[in-house]
Amino acid sequence: MFLDEQDEDVFREQVKAIKDATIEYVNKNLKRQGYETIGEEPEEPETSEQPVAPAELEAVKEQAKNKLVESIKQAIAQAESEGRDYTLADLITLEVPESTFTVSIDGDEATLNIDGFEFKVNSQFELYE
Repeated sequence: MFLDEQDEDVFREQVKAIKDATIEYVNKNLKRQGYETIGEEPEEPETSEQPVAPAELEAVKEQAKNKLVESIKQAIAQAESEGRDYTLADLITLEVPESTFTVSIDGDEATLNIDGFEFKVNSQFELYE
């Protein structure tokens, strides 16, 4: 049998069978030699996080938005003090302290992702969702 010629379900079943057989073989040899056996890959731990209430989520989103606005204002002020215009392209180098931040620019609009929230900015630096 050639695994690459099988459909996906058969392929996965065969790979699992090979994995299981390998673990069984290794465990037999480890036991025989007096070592601890290995198990399956650890399962993902269950998270005990409670769902975030909509009001809390909105407050966190507002905080992220405020950090973003403040960082953009500071960057614009810095550019003006250097005698240059601040453009959407400058957002690529924008730093937002203590946040996860990414930017993608498409024409006259930038998509800003900050701490898991998405905002958009047009070329006049009007922020919207």
